[in-house]
Amino acid sequence: MAPIERADSLRDAEAAVALGWPTFFVGLDKRPFRGTHGHLDATTDIAELRARHATLRLTSRAAIALGPDELVVDVDPRNGGDSSDVGLGDVEPTQRTMSGGVHFFFKNNGLRLRNGALPGLDLKTEGGYVAVYQSERLPRRSELLAVPQVTLDVLTSAMGASRTTAVEDEIAQWGEGERDTRLFSYLCRLRNAGMDSEGLKSEAIRKNVASCVPPLSDSQAVAKAEQASRYPIGEAYPVFMVRRVKSPLSGWGIR
Repeated sequence: MAPIERADSLRDAEAAVALGWPTFFVGLDKRPFRGTHGHLDATTDIAELRARHATLRLTSRAAIALGPDELVVDVDPRNGGDSSDVGLGDVEPTQRTMSGGVHFFFKNNGLRLRNGALPGLDLKTEGGYVAVYQSERLPRRSELLAVPQVTLDVLTSAMGASRTTAVEDEIAQWGEGERDTRLFSYLCRLRNAGMDSEGLKSEAIRKNVASCVPPLSDSQAVAKAEQASRYPIGEAYPVFMVRRVKSPLSGWGIR
């Protein structure tokens, strides 16, 4: 694979759009610029991207927004990630990152996946985004290959993949006593997928009305979003699993 060059974000953005990918710009730290809306600003309008690029005062990198039909497996060796752990050891990655990680692009066949179960492995789909490092290697958005069966099996077993999670999320009803933690957990999942602060606030208000019974106030829902957005992307893993465990010291404990 060719060595990774320094970012030419406009060139990369134009190449990504030519392949059908909605695109926007992030900083070299992969975070959306202040005052922008992250992946919600993604577009396939080349003229608009050029105009945005011309206003940037800082060095940028192109990023592509993912929809429900795309899945990116992000392997980071610095955190113990290994492609072989998910059956991708012999598969050529779509692109390599500046830090030595690799991205594999696949067609998402309805999976909603939980991050954090395998070290150094992140899964990105709808609501997430990935920075572009090697635009010449990006696949056409409409021609993504299916996830290899061995990889599907590993993800389903180790990461709690479920084809019904998306539906369950929409019909879930959270009553008093659980709505606060359930809403926050939901927002953390979106944060891990790459959603920025403004996107989290909008989704918090929508989801609060849809699932919380009775709903929290808008300000309470927004506060949950602000709390989730404080976590770095990919590191929002608060523990909400409450289990009754017999303890000789406290009777019923919380784990």
